[in-house]
Amino acid sequence: MSSLSKESVLKLNKVIETCLLAGIENVLIENDPDGDDGQAVIRGINDDRTCLILSHAEVPELGGEGKVLGLSRMNILRSRVNVLNTDDSFEMSVETNNKNEVSVLGLKSSKAKTQFRCASPSIIKAPKAVNDEALAIIQISKGDVATINSAAKSMGAKTFTLMCKKNGDAYEAFIEYYDANQDVFSIKVNDNVEFLDEPATFVYYYITDVFLGLIRQINSGLGENETSFPIIVGKGGTLRLIINNHEIILVPQTNTQGD
Repeated sequence: MSSLSKESVLKLNKVIETCLLAGIENVLIENDPDGDDGQAVIRGINDDRTCLILSHAEVPELGGEGKVLGLSRMNILRSRVNVLNTDDSFEMSVETNNKNEVSVLGLKSSKAKTQFRCASPSIIKAPKAVNDEALAIIQISKGDVATINSAAKSMGAKTFTLMCKKNGDAYEAFIEYYDANQDVFSIKVNDNVEFLDEPATFVYYYITDVFLGLIRQINSGLGENETSFPIIVGKGGTLRLIINNHEIILVPQTNTQGD
């Protein structure tokens, strides 16, 4: 087995944390996937195919070009890491097969050790790209995060609406929840949406629980002088958020408000 650097261990822990926040249990980490010109990447998607990670930032170095790490059972991996990662003695190492795939992660502290058997990369089906050009940037304020969370609980809605309406010369953004009786809870989150292309109104629907977990985490990491964070809406309705420097993409759903 070859040991991972402290930096790579930290990066891998962040990948695990980020994926679990997004409900993603299966992920591929590829170092230089397409040869010398390939870009290292982290990619995965949840079982419902409503949320994915596709990130070229903070990719853990696996100890050599072309190496691939497939992870499933992420909750189990996190629990084993948490048992051992209690001081500076914690180490991770990788064992690879003849296909340059990481087959086993070794986990060790000064007094204990264990292993985690990795998934075959061939069984993890994760998109290599999302072709949805960015349309608009919506700023979510610190204060609005609490309202967005509380409103979701009060309405019990499994999905929410993100919409952009024109009001005079400005475009305003709203998050809305509907309950089973079609009561609506509407929150204006932005008075003046920033467009990256021709301005346009839109209405898209997303899964509530994943979104709430992500924005709570982003909000908790804002600095003292930071008052908001961006979410990016694509022309096809994808919703992009940056968490732990990784891009998480929510896939738009059909309208099931009130279900």
